Amino acid sequence: MDIHQLKYGFIQTLEIRRDPEEIFSFPRKGVEISLYYSETSSQTILKEGDQAFVISGVTPSDQQILSDINAQGMPKLCWLLHFYPKEKPTVCVIQVHQFCRLFRFPDKMEIGIDDQMVQQVQQKNPEAKTTEKVIDWLCDQLLLRPKNDIGRAFVSAGKGKEKSDPDAFRLHGISIAVDVKVVSESLQIQRIVSVKSTKNREEAETIMLTEAPITFCDATVAGKFRHQSRQQLEEIVATGESYMDLWSKYNDLEKAGLLEKARMFGYFRYESWNLEDGYYQFRLQEKEKIRECLQALSMEEECQMEASAEIPEELLLHPVSEANNLVEKKMPVNSQRVSQNPFMGERIIKVDSQRLTITVAPIEREDEEISPPQSGYLYPCLRGDDKRINRRKKASLSISNAICPMPQLGLILEGKPVPTAHYREIEPFSPKLKKKFQDHPLTFKQKEAIRIALNTPDIALIQGPPGTGKTTVITALMTRLAELANSQESISGLILLTSYQHDAVENAAERTEIYGIPAKKFGQKRKNQNFDDNQSTYNWAKERIDKVRLCLPQLPENVRYKQMEALVQAYSLKQENASQTAKLLKKIYDLSDNLVPGELRDKLRQEQIKLEYMLDGSSPDEQTDRELIIKSVRGIRTEPVSFGDDGSIKARKALIRLTTLDILQTNEVNLLQKAADWVEKETPPFLKELEKLQERLLENITVVQHTQTESFSNVDIQKLLMEVLESAAGKIARTQDATGNVLSEYLQDLENDPYGIEDTLNQYRAVFAATCQQVQSEYIPEGESRAYDAVLVDEAARANPLDLFIPMSKAKRRIVLVGDHRQLPHMLEPTLEKELETSLSERAQKALRESLFQRLFKQLREQEQRDGIQRTITLDVQYRMPKILGNFISEQFYEIPDETGSVKIDTGVDDKDCQHNLPEYIGKVAIWIDVPYSQGAEESRGNSKARRAEARRIAEEVKNLMEQNKYLSFGIITFYTAQKEAIQEELRRMDIMERTDEGEYVVLPKWKSSQNSSGSKGERLRVGTVDAFQGREFDVVLLSMTRSNPYYDKTEKERRKKYGHLMLMNRLCVAMSRQKRLLIVVGDARMLKSPAAKDVIKPLVAFHELCEGTYGCCI
Repeated sequence: MDIHQLKYGFIQTLEIRRDPEEIFSFPRKGVEISLYYSETSSQTILKEGDQAFVISGVTPSDQQILSDINAQGMPKLCWLLHFYPKEKPTVCVIQVHQFCRLFRFPDKMEIGIDDQMVQQVQQKNPEAKTTEKVIDWLCDQLLLRPKNDIGRAFVSAGKGKEKSDPDAFRLHGISIAVDVKVVSESLQIQRIVSVKSTKNREEAETIMLTEAPITFCDATVAGKFRHQSRQQLEEIVATGESYMDLWSKYNDLEKAGLLEKARMFGYFRYESWNLEDGYYQFRLQEKEKIRECLQALSMEEECQMEASAEIPEELLLHPVSEANNLVEKKMPVNSQRVSQNPFMGERIIKVDSQRLTITVAPIEREDEEISPPQSGYLYPCLRGDDKRINRRKKASLSISNAICPMPQLGLILEGKPVPTAHYREIEPFSPKLKKKFQDHPLTFKQKEAIRIALNTPDIALIQGPPGTGKTTVITALMTRLAELANSQESISGLILLTSYQHDAVENAAERTEIYGIPAKKFGQKRKNQNFDDNQSTYNWAKERIDKVRLCLPQLPENVRYKQMEALVQAYSLKQENASQTAKLLKKIYDLSDNLVPGELRDKLRQEQIKLEYMLDGSSPDEQTDRELIIKSVRGIRTEPVSFGDDGSIKARKALIRLTTLDILQTNEVNLLQKAADWVEKETPPFLKELEKLQERLLENITVVQHTQTESFSNVDIQKLLMEVLESAAGKIARTQDATGNVLSEYLQDLENDPYGIEDTLNQYRAVFAATCQQVQSEYIPEGESRAYDAVLVDEAARANPLDLFIPMSKAKRRIVLVGDHRQLPHMLEPTLEKELETSLSERAQKALRESLFQRLFKQLREQEQRDGIQRTITLDVQYRMPKILGNFISEQFYEIPDETGSVKIDTGVDDKDCQHNLPEYIGKVAIWIDVPYSQGAEESRGNSKARRAEARRIAEEVKNLMEQNKYLSFGIITFYTAQKEAIQEELRRMDIMERTDEGEYVVLPKWKSSQNSSGSKGERLRVGTVDAFQGREFDVVLLSMTRSNPYYDKTEKERRKKYGHLMLMNRLCVAMSRQKRLLIVVGDARMLKSPAAKDVIKPLVAFHELCEGTYGCCI
C-alpha cells in the first residue's frame, strides 16, 4: 500500500512551516516524510530524502500537537497531505500516524495462502485470476511500500476468530485484514475480513507498526506440490513405466508415420490453377506414372493438401517421389518461404487421372484467404498435422513438468496418490436453477453428479449411459458455474466446453444457454463449407426475432415514418425511372398503413398501377388475372402427401385458369384433367410429369419486366409523396408508442447488426466451446495462455488421451469428464497399433487401447477410498426408449461387471410416449428382418465389408416406413464404410438420396427433415457407421449386421474372421441404443446359430430372442 492509503494508528493532522519561514522545495502530495526532535537544539527536523528542514507549527494549536508528538516519542509514520500556496509553498499540511509499539523482526516472515483463501480473494477482486495475481493483490493491500529496503506492516495480536490463540495475529490492510496462524510449523492465512478505519485511540493502540521482511507464498495444493510433482514425475519417467511418457512416444511415432506417408506420396508439379465454385483446380504437369499416383491418391478417404512455390524441406530429407520419380535433396529449396503460410486445402474434392487435375477445397480462414502460387508444387499437408502433433506435445510437457494451472494433474494421470485441496462446500442448486428444472425434475443421480462436479478438488467423472440425460447435467452444471462466477467483473470465457470432434461440441453447445446467451463455438467443421463460427449467434438472434415479431406484428408508426421519409428524400435527390418509381410507391403504400387516410393510400396505389401498366403493356385487370394464373400453377401438387390432401382441386383450378391463355398442349390438358379427376387413395403415377409441366408453365407465364432506362420525372408524384409524409407526421405527433419503439429498435439491431450482436454477446458468454485440438486455436482470445476455472469434456471416452491433455492442461480449479467407457473408445492409427503390438509389453498395449476416461474411472475410485471425496458417478435412469429396450440395453451392456463395476439402468419415460404408430409394427419395439445367406453373402471391399442384398432390403424398408409416417426420424447404422456406401447407393436408386459432383451422398430435400408433434424440425434420415451416431438419437433405427459367411468359429482367429466388428461390445452398445421408439436389425439370422455366437455376439443373439417374444417380430 502507499502511505497515503494508511488509516491505522492514532492519526493527527497539522500545518507546519519552515523556521525561519522559507519556501519548501520538495512539496509532492502523498510523499512519506520523517520527523525528528533534536535534543541538542530543541528543534523539530523534517526529512524527505536527502533534504532536512527545521519546522514549527503554523498556529499555537499546531505547535502544541508537534510538541506532544515529540514528547511522547511513539513510533510514527508521516506523510504530506497538502501544501500552499501552490506556486511557492510555505505551509505544508502533514498527517502523523502514531503507534503504541514498534515490532522489529529481522528474519524472513513467509505467510502461505491456500486454495480456500485464494477463492476468497478472487471473490473480492475478480481481476486476480491466478495465484500469482492474488499474492500481488495481498501485497498491495497489506504491506506498506518499503523504506530504505525495510518492509513494514500493521499487526495486532490474535483477533476475532483467533483472539485467544498465542500463535495467531492479524495483518491490517487498506480494505481487508487477514488472520494468520502457525499451521504445521509455517504461517498461513486463516481468514480474510473486510475492515473500516480505526475510530478511537483504544482501538488504534492495539495495532503495532511492524518492520519485517514479510512475503506471501503459494500454499495452494498446486503451489505446494508443483516442484514436488515435477520431481515425482521425473522419477516415474525414469522407471520406464510412465503413462504420460508412453503417449509422448506414441505422439512421436504418429508424427514420423505421417511424414513417411507424405514422403510416400511425394509431390506433384502443377503448371496452373483456376477457381471454380469456390474450389481450386490444379492442372498437373505430365510425368511418367503420374496417373498411377493419382489413382492411389484418390483412394485416400481424407487427405489435406498444401501448395507452395518450393518443395518443403521435410520432403527432401530423404529421396521422395515426384509421381514415382526419385528426386534428391540437391534440388533448390527455400524453406523459409515454404514455411510462411502456404496454401492449405481442407480436402480433395476430385482427382481426375485423365485430365491430370486435382480439385481441392480451401480451408476456411477467419483472416484473409491465402491463394496458391500460380505454379508450383502440390503435396500432402504437413503443417496441419504438425500443428496437431505440436499442440499435443505442448500440453503433455505442461502436465509432465507440472507447470499447468493444476500441477498435480500429471500424478493423477499416472495413477499416483495426490494431496487434496479443501474448498468450501458449494450448494449445487440455487433457487433459479431449481426453478429452471421444476417442470422436468432431475433424478437423484443427476443431482449428485452436479454436486460431485462442483465440489471435486481436481477431477470428476460422470458416466452417462445412453439416454440418461448427461447433456441435461452438463447444462445445469454450466449454469451453476456461471452463477458462481457472476460476482466477478467479467465472466467471459470462464468455462470451457469441449469434445473430441465438432459434431459433439455443436450438440452440447446448441443445448447450452447460460443467462439466455448461447455458448461461443470456436473452430470450423470439416467437410462443411457452409459452417459458420457465428451459427449459434445467428440461431439465437433468429429465435428472438421470431418472438419479437409475434409481439410486434407491425413496425411502430414512428419507425415506419422514418423509413418513408428516407425513401422520399432519396427519390427527390435522384431521378428514378418508371420501374424504380413503381417499386418506391409500393413500399410507401405498405408502410403507410394506418398512418395516412385511405384516400391518400388509394392515390399511391393508382399511381403504382399506372406505371406497371405502362411497363408491362397489360391493363390492371389483365395483370391481376395473370397473377391469379401464376398462383394457380404454383399451387399444383407434385408431392404424394400434398396431392393426397387437395391435389385434384388444385389441378382443376389451374386447368380452368390456364385455358384463358391458350398455352396448353393437348397432352398437357389431358394430364391436368387426369389429375383433376383422380379419386384413388394410391399415389398417382404421373406426379413427375406434373412437376415438369409446372416448371414449364412458370417459365412461360411469369411476368417479364421491360426495363425502362430513360429517366422518369413526375412532379405530381413528388407532390403526392410530400402530402403523404405531412399526413403521417401529423398522425405521429398525436400518438406515441414507447414500448413499440423500443421493441422496434431491438428488432432492427437483431436483423441489421450481426457483428454488434456478436461483440455484445461475447462480453457475457460464460462458456467457450471448441474441439480438444482447437482449444489452443489462435482464434480463441489468449488461446495459447488462457486458463479456465472449469473444463468440461463431453464424449470424453472417445477422445484420444493426447487430445484430452490439451483442454485438461488449461483447467485451474476443476476438470469434469463426461462420457461412457462402455461405448466407443478412442481410435489408434491402425499401422501404428500393429507396429506397437510387437514392440510394447502387454501392459503398455492395454494402456494405449484403454480410454483415459476408463483409466481415470478406476483410479479415482481408489482415490475416493483414500480421501473420502466422491469423484465418480454413473447416471442410472434412461429417458430415450421404451422400458423393454431400456432393460435390454441395461442387461446386455451395463449389468455385466468389469473393472469399474456394474450398474442397472432404469427407465424414466412412459411407454405411451415411445409409440411409433407404424401400422406394420403396432405394439412391437424389436424387429428382426432376416436376409439369409442364400440371397447373397458379404463382400470384401478393400479393408471393409459390404452386402448388397442387405443394403437393398434396408433401403426398401426405410422407404416404406418413411412413407407411412412423415413425422418420424430414421437412422441407418452399419459397422462398415463399404456397407454404408452400398446402402446410400440403394437409397439413391429409390430417389431418397443423390450423389453430388464431389461424390458425396446427400438426402434429397423431400426426405431431409421431419417435424415432431411440438413443431420442432430435425434430421429425418441419416446413414452412417457407428462412429457417426454416438450422441445422436432417432425414432427408428435400422441396424445392418452385414456379416454373412460360412466360416468356422472354433478359434479366436476364426471368430475374428467370421464376426469382425460384431464382436466389439462397445460398438454394439452404441449401435443398439440410438432408437427412441423402434429398433430393427437386418441381417443373416443363421449367423446367430453357431455354437460360439452366444459368447462372442451375445447381444445380437439376445435381441433375436427378444424379437421372438411378445414385443418383437421376426420377418
